[in-house]
Amino acid sequence: MEYNFKTFKKRFRIATEKEAIDVIHELFEFTGSFSYWMRKIKIIQGQVFNNDPIWEELFPDCILEDGKLILKFIYAGERLQLCKPTDSISSNWEIFIRRQLNDIKLEQYPEFIKLLSESPKHLNKDEILNPCSFLIKFYRKREATQWAKRWNQFREHATFTFSICEGDEGEYLEDFEYFLKLIEAIYLIHIAQKYKGN
Repeated sequence: MEYNFKTFKKRFRIATEKEAIDVIHELFEFTGSFSYWMRKIKIIQGQVFNNDPIWEELFPDCILEDGKLILKFIYAGERLQLCKPTDSISSNWEIFIRRQLNDIKLEQYPEFIKLLSESPKHLNKDEILNPCSFLIKFYRKREATQWAKRWNQFREHATFTFSICEGDEGEYLEDFEYFLKLIEAIYLIHIAQKYKGN
């Protein structure tokens, strides 16, 4: 187990923005949906704070398979900090954010608006309109390699039968919030890339 958590730090490194766009396309289109990835992070979060791990939720996917793929998001985000959605997409998102959801007939909107309604629950309005602004904040707090190390620590801590959070709950919660916001920001960039020609 220890070997598993220490071997993936460099494995998913990404060199260019184009490579990052291809990686997130594969993760969202072929591996799992946006809600799938958010659920995986929340399962790990729940287990980190739980003294009695629910093994059937953790293995093999959350810890070993999908758990390590979160590292791809961490390294992709590093290369997407300048990949801002086009003004046309952002302006449509801004209209959507300003109005109440029940005042909008979603079927009248393009697909990238419908997808937005499924997404951000953690990003604020400005971060939704410019998800790169959160990515910049994310990598100012820690470098990608340090975030990867932190995620691997969480994967490992989720399997412990004792609490490792005593006194550090605030920091742990903040880091998990950052991971959830990372997935949201990258998802919005994915949508913007997918529909920028429409």
